[in-house]
Amino acid sequence: MGQHASCAGDLATATSKPPAESRQEKSAIGGVGMPDSLYEKIKTLSQQEGTRFDTYDCASRVARCLVAYYWLLVRFPLSFGWFLLRYNMLWEGKVLGAAMTFCCYPFYPFAAFALVLAKRVLGLNGGYVPAKGNIFFEPPSSRLTSLLWDYYKNLSPPLAQFMVNRGDDKAIAHSWFDHDTNKDFWRRHLERVGARVPLELGRWKALESGEWGVEWKVPMKAHDLVIKLVDESNGIGDAFLLHGKGDGMIADADALLTFLRADDAYKGREALVLEWILPAAEQEVHTLDIVTIAQPNGSIELLTLLYWGDCSDGKTSHATRAGYVVDAPSEAICATCKWYAPGFASMTPQAEKKYAIGHVLPGVAAACNLMVEAHRAAMAEQPFLKMIGWDAMIAKGGPPVFFEGNYAQMRLPRRVFLSWDVMWQCLRSWA
Repeated sequence: MGQHASCAGDLATATSKPPAESRQEKSAIGGVGMPDSLYEKIKTLSQQEGTRFDTYDCASRVARCLVAYYWLLVRFPLSFGWFLLRYNMLWEGKVLGAAMTFCCYPFYPFAAFALVLAKRVLGLNGGYVPAKGNIFFEPPSSRLTSLLWDYYKNLSPPLAQFMVNRGDDKAIAHSWFDHDTNKDFWRRHLERVGARVPLELGRWKALESGEWGVEWKVPMKAHDLVIKLVDESNGIGDAFLLHGKGDGMIADADALLTFLRADDAYKGREALVLEWILPAAEQEVHTLDIVTIAQPNGSIELLTLLYWGDCSDGKTSHATRAGYVVDAPSEAICATCKWYAPGFASMTPQAEKKYAIGHVLPGVAAACNLMVEAHRAAMAEQPFLKMIGWDAMIAKGGPPVFFEGNYAQMRLPRRVFLSWDVMWQCLRSWA
């Protein structure tokens, strides 16, 4: 699982297989242009720009989760219960998870609310992902809406996962940790379909001598670097290192070795040493958030194409302050993304702002088609990957560069429970 890991840097040496783009550019994108598709419905809701994350909106999301829970319980009483037992034992611990499921199955949503409330009273994390400093998970300002937001974050992921994956063991396991779908997995499938990825300069790993060091694939010169743990997401373990001799800079390979050995985050864990990728001319540091979904008939469709920009640190979209929806065929930003998280709810797009509604992102249509192809390839190896989130950037030196994919365990619920119409369509299609 993961959310919006992005890096910025020079793409002159990024790996690529250019012919794929020209093949994809003119072809139709699955789900786009179909009036009843989830892609079109979510785009239309975004353009309406209704009030988001007030008490009514948060309560409505919770209400949709409650309806979905009892829909699934009635339709799949045994398989849904078996799924929920395994899921809760993984996320809440074996004893508490088993007790909550066995003893509270008919009224589990209310037990889950009590658990969220108890965690808040005890000062523990009430949702799944730590919210402090993370705009994608930070709660609304009021206590009531904040409680509803934590409850929604807790209840919605297993519901959306069961709709798509039922009780698949691997899907449950990968909701917690990327056992098989680490960064090597995603880079392999991205390269297989001709997508551009950041150049791997080296790898922090256990060497033949038994010591940990960097195995270089490309000699380090005046490179700005990004370090990424192979088996992490959400930006955990990311480091952005400029070339030089100042604070937070790396002058040579020995300096990088000293840095990695001094940081406990890399102790005994492999990490990629990547070239830092810069945005293309006329673009800011940003991430394209592309979500693709497998339909029951086996087709792969584009679910949403989002844009995270106005990054406060100028390095990564984990520091984004602006979220938008992109119209894939026209390759232009068409609406705000106020519905995604409370931190975006008060966004006011300004006509004079360059990277806002109307801004064009060349190459994103071909990128979406390429990710449909990559989704198909990844799912052929790991069939549970029916929902994938892809992170990319309009990069310097050519077409978009792709950083990774993620099992969209946390991304999908925000779309599924956005409106009653969208939720009912998901239930009818997948459940």
